[in-house]
Amino acid sequence: MSTNQGELQVVEKIQETKDVVTLRLLPTSGDFSYEAGQFITLISEKLGPQEIRRSYSISSAPAGNEMLSITVKRQSNGAFSRFLHDKIQVGDRLQALFPAGQFVLPPDFADLLFIGGGSGITPLFSLIKQALYSNPHCRVGLLYANRDEHGIIFKTQLQELQLEFGERFRCHYFLSNPQNPLTELAPATATWAHLSNEHIERWAATYLSTGKKWPHVFLCGPEGLMLKAEMELLFLGFPSDHLHREIFQIKTVQRPEAHLFPLCKVEIELADRVFEVPVYPGQTILEATQQAGLDLPFSCKSGICTTCSLQLLAGKVAMYTQNGYLDTDQTMGLSLICVGYPLTEQVALKKIK
Repeated sequence: MSTNQGELQVVEKIQETKDVVTLRLLPTSGDFSYEAGQFITLISEKLGPQEIRRSYSISSAPAGNEMLSITVKRQSNGAFSRFLHDKIQVGDRLQALFPAGQFVLPPDFADLLFIGGGSGITPLFSLIKQALYSNPHCRVGLLYANRDEHGIIFKTQLQELQLEFGERFRCHYFLSNPQNPLTELAPATATWAHLSNEHIERWAATYLSTGKKWPHVFLCGPEGLMLKAEMELLFLGFPSDHLHREIFQIKTVQRPEAHLFPLCKVEIELADRVFEVPVYPGQTILEATQQAGLDLPFSCKSGICTTCSLQLLAGKVAMYTQNGYLDTDQTMGLSLICVGYPLTEQVALKKIK
């Protein structure tokens, strides 16, 4: 087995909604310590002719002393999610890369706002619990959009958190097509409408009138909802470094033309050893390392999940992500090697601990 992965045993399978399950997982090998908001990448060689890797957000929180858990929505065209819903049983074992991801709480957080839609609540739920349990002075707000009350994931658990933490945790639902407006959602409040810019502006105005410093805001859900919320918050003056987005939708990235890049010798420091790998024009660094037989972690191959991240020590790397062009000058040396192309004839990288 790769040194980048371990094994997890399913010890409980919980039906959250009609098409969402939570799997509680016991590590049987490897270090699966994690931060709230991160994800794990599951690996299977049994679901098709080629190995399949899929990343799923962790819904548990370290501060709550909870068993490692992931929450998965069944996708009609998703082989892995269908397998986890329809086939996986308690006692089964799964291969997985160790937890990764940068969608985590900042070290100096105070008050927080979470804006989610549908299954985007999964990493937000982890972060909310971590914030409430680890910082007794933190106040948390959640704006959570769904089509109807039957799609609210973690509804009971969210109610319990509101009862436990009182004024420190406020939850407000937005239901665009509620089936029963009299459904008991208390102590949460609810609006029978889409989450709009007006709603976000109203919340922000109420919060900022208190004179407190800018809160950090975490966004996860449909792309349109996140874009709308982010643009509105920026318009209201929120600092961009206080806005955090988690992206689920993976798109194929466009490859740049090979003649833009030199033949490069890349040095990669792994576990106190240095490996030299030639990277030919038009190759990503990940492709070159795989060709050389190095086993480095990866998942999305779109520059979104950050599983493949290495730290730049020398040289310069260009990255063509699904969100556009980046280079290591812009990312303070963070190198996403699945979409990374050397811009210099020599590059040195180091695995991030």
